Amino acid sequence: AVLLATGTAVPYATRLAARAAGRRQAGARADLSTDLLEIVEGAPEIALAGRESDWEDRARRSGDALERLQRRDALGGGVAAGLGAFACSAGALAVLAVSAPAVESGALAGVLLAAVTLLALGAFETVAPLAGAAARIDACADAALRVSETEAREAPVRDPERPLPCPRRGALELEGLGFRYGAGLPLVLDGASLRVEPGTAVALTGASGAGKSTLGELLVRFRDPVKGRVALDGLDLRSLAQDDVRAQVRLVPQDAYMFATSLRANVALGRPAASDEELVSALGMVGLGDWLGTLPEGLATELGERGERVSGGQRQRIAAARALVAGGRFLVFDEPTAHLDPRSARALLARLAAHAHETGSAVVVITHEREGLDPFDAVLELRDGDIRPVPRLRSSPGRAHGRAPMPSAGRRPSVPA
Repeated sequence: AVLLATGTAVPYATRLAARAAGRRQAGARADLSTDLLEIVEGAPEIALAGRESDWEDRARRSGDALERLQRRDALGGGVAAGLGAFACSAGALAVLAVSAPAVESGALAGVLLAAVTLLALGAFETVAPLAGAAARIDACADAALRVSETEAREAPVRDPERPLPCPRRGALELEGLGFRYGAGLPLVLDGASLRVEPGTAVALTGASGAGKSTLGELLVRFRDPVKGRVALDGLDLRSLAQDDVRAQVRLVPQDAYMFATSLRANVALGRPAASDEELVSALGMVGLGDWLGTLPEGLATELGERGERVSGGQRQRIAAARALVAGGRFLVFDEPTAHLDPRSARALLARLAAHAHETGSAVVVITHEREGLDPFDAVLELRDGDIRPVPRLRSSPGRAHGRAPMPSAGRRPSVPA
């Protein structure tokens, strides 16, 4: 009877004691983690604004709230441990009380008295973990619910049931593209059209918030347009497998992630089989050759957590080298010159344009800068949701290579081969 009570009543009482705290801990822990992350990542801005004490107080309040819940949770654990120990002792004493008269009457051998009592103590070990499990069951259920809700969310894009073969030639096109981030929100892109041929270099400029990064995500099908289409050799990207599209069209985001591993592993991320010679060549192409030569461990140099051992400009160029190594017929670079000084920025842009002309891969550079774009075959502007040519006073290197002049306004910007 005591064993049965220990396996049912004790876990039930423990669950009641810990239920409220367990359910609220996840939210409190998330609030504290968010505050700490914002403090770490925004420390320079917080210091410049003189708001250190405000953020310290905010984090302290979040920590205190979590501590109060953890104390209540600990109370549930204490209740479980105390009730379990009491029930175990009560069960052993009950067995001893029943067994002692049996020994006295001769129905039970005296040497077995200790064995029976110890057997009762051992039996309680089978139900002892139930109280601790009951104390955490609600917190685990809430965590499982959040995982289920995340899994149930509709993916931004889905592969078709029967993907078409991905073309290995042809142009990348935007046709009357329209996109918004949610129902009822204004269109970020509205009627944008563009045609990019392999072997050309295109610069896409525009003010912050114009939708340049959104357009880059549409090109690799991280998102789908609400009207119009993105096409590869005339085939809508929605009819192709995502992996096939991204093998042809590579995107280097502005905030490309650096892993806490070696320089070699970070550059070879898109193509792990790349040789050291290919990695060194790619780093040299983005202007990191001299820097690589100063590293005692060379490609084996560890970059640290999120690339903390390299500068922001070096991170941008490592990400660019990663794309060059990975390959692809269309390379899209989102703000590759961020964190670079003007001279380094111009040099990197010239190298990217030269890569397009020399290898036959198309290069699309998304930037808010207008300087250093002379080597590109076309300079376009994204404004009011549409793409327009930017007139230039002098010939671009594209004309010297026998390419047609930049398209005029009033028709789809096209970069012919």
